[in-house]
Amino acid sequence: MRALRFFLLISSMFLGTRSISQQAICGFDFVNQHLRKSPDYVQKLAATEYKIQQDVDKIIRTRAQFQNLNILPGPVYEIPVVVHIIAPAGSPAGWVNPTDQQIADAIDRLSADFAATSSRSIGASTPIKFTLAKRTQNCSTTDGIVRVSGSGVPGYDANGVVVPGSPETVAGADEDAIKALSFWPNNLVYNIWVVWRIAADGPAGTFVGGYANLPIIDGNVQNMPAHWMEGMMIIASQLVSPTSTTLTHELGHAFSLYHTFEGGSQTVCSPMTDASNCSVVGDKVCDTDPVRNLLQGGACAILNTDPNPCYSNNPYNGIQKNIMGYGGCLDRFTAGQSARMVAALNIARGGLKTSVASTDPPTTSVKPSTQVPQALSRTERTDMGPFNVSLGNLSYQSYGNVNDGDQFYLDNSCNFGTNLSASANHLLQVTTGTTNRQVCKAWIDFNNNGVFEEAEKVLGSFATTGGIYTHAATISSPRLTAASTVKNTLLRMRVMADFIVIENSNPQQVNDFGPDSQLQFGQTEDFWVNIESALPVVFSGVTAKIKNDQILVNWKTESETNNDHFFVEASFDGENFARIAKVDSKAVNGTSVSSLDYRISIDNTGTVISLGAILISAFSLLSFRCNKKWMLLTVIIAIGVFIACRKSDNAGVNHNGDNVKYIRIAQVDKDGTIKFSRVVSVISE
Repeated sequence: MRALRFFLLISSMFLGTRSISQQAICGFDFVNQHLRKSPDYVQKLAATEYKIQQDVDKIIRTRAQFQNLNILPGPVYEIPVVVHIIAPAGSPAGWVNPTDQQIADAIDRLSADFAATSSRSIGASTPIKFTLAKRTQNCSTTDGIVRVSGSGVPGYDANGVVVPGSPETVAGADEDAIKALSFWPNNLVYNIWVVWRIAADGPAGTFVGGYANLPIIDGNVQNMPAHWMEGMMIIASQLVSPTSTTLTHELGHAFSLYHTFEGGSQTVCSPMTDASNCSVVGDKVCDTDPVRNLLQGGACAILNTDPNPCYSNNPYNGIQKNIMGYGGCLDRFTAGQSARMVAALNIARGGLKTSVASTDPPTTSVKPSTQVPQALSRTERTDMGPFNVSLGNLSYQSYGNVNDGDQFYLDNSCNFGTNLSASANHLLQVTTGTTNRQVCKAWIDFNNNGVFEEAEKVLGSFATTGGIYTHAATISSPRLTAASTVKNTLLRMRVMADFIVIENSNPQQVNDFGPDSQLQFGQTEDFWVNIESALPVVFSGVTAKIKNDQILVNWKTESETNNDHFFVEASFDGENFARIAKVDSKAVNGTSVSSLDYRISIDNTGTVISLGAILISAFSLLSFRCNKKWMLLTVIIAIGVFIACRKSDNAGVNHNGDNVKYIRIAQVDKDGTIKFSRVVSVISE
């Protein structure tokens, strides 16, 4: 045992270090302390964390409902990243110019760490996969790697980039100047800047290996402004090292995790918490025990059974090897950390959930409009323009003209849009903000002639109050099924918002603009819409009942087109659904014009795979391109390693003895698109 401890201690001195005398640390604390000097930042961070914790609580409640019900894994959120290599002149000591393959390997290790499928990651799985972007904001192909020279930025070649908030005595390049060399909108991708050195006023014998900041939101918008140059800085040697967990550690910060020793140090323990305050004190996670910063403590040499002096000498039980701590041999996230990262994705990085930048560009682009938006007539800077845009599966977040980087026009027609079934009505909602009332209008180029005509207007709304206001209109099925409407083709949708009156008009006139009008203060944004002429599957009936401790589900389809399989989804409250069975399509090659009957009996004898058998496959990095927002509730149930694996005596009963009350059928196309049947109540017999 002594020999083992000695070996682990020596190993920990080398892992993640440049030399025996230098150890990698994180620059998060420097950045966080700097940002907290702003009262506005502190206020927004507090509001963001309150909403994240609300979502964490919701995840925990959902887990409790389903803990004894056998469930199938949900898909994984695919987050596109762009890696910007900022090269120095020459070859300064410590610079490693990463190859494309080394970058791809690093991103694969990152995803494996989150999924807990790598040999170095044994903790809770988190349903987030990172992928190098495949398309740009302008719809061209990319490999997700950008290489630029940083030599033009003063101080970079000599000292690297300076951590924000560092003393003036720390020499190096300005962070914003480095980021400005190459940046992509952060509602489309997550940006990672790779530099040769990070300069900071850190403890002796250390160097900053990387840093990232916490996500924050403003108001009801689920993403940070697209123009904020927000992301991660990491030095190249830490990115390419197979043993370094710096990349994973910093992405933990990016998804709202603090250090496990938050509020402590190498000599002071992080705060002791209990159930009443664990979500607001320390690292704000309730299943991470208090611990010290173990940078110099030889974390590799500490066994799980060793007494933790920060936790009344109870066993360390793995907290010493948490990825959000310091020291060697870091190999795990906890279930609570996983839940917090999913909540942060849901609440504060909403744009990344629905981004399609990780998929190849479409083979056919949306037809350009002949009505080109004009520059604004007024020079005063305001935040007028569309904020949130919701239609079908589109859940888009924006911030208005100024906070979108003074952009009077954003063409999102490559990356943001939705499919609409022609046989249904669809609600379009657009929010506007600021203290001023605004006019909001929208058009869809239904006949695909490149011109937005008056008859193609689908929204015309005048805000009755200032502040956040939701403009809404229903796009009816008759409009979508009309003979003049082009089906199964990407069409352009335009959304515009501006000040409600014409400024300085006498007498005051209402601002009644058109699709090609010059706006005063507002903004124009374009999207894609695809109107599907027929449903891939036409359901003619769904029934469900519980009998003899079994859930019996029947459904019939009148026709199927390009169908692959179905999921049976259960719910206790009609809102949160989990997949409990998968059924392949009976149709030959997924297509049938005759009716087909489906029946399944779900119990605890093997008809449904138990959670214990699917923990690995739950996070096999499967992803779907469409309908991502419907997948979250299924995903969050599967992320918790701590969910009870023991089967219940009753297949449809939760830990409170309540029966499953609702069932729906999820139909999955061969391309991964998901459609849902209506929700039906479960009848108990």
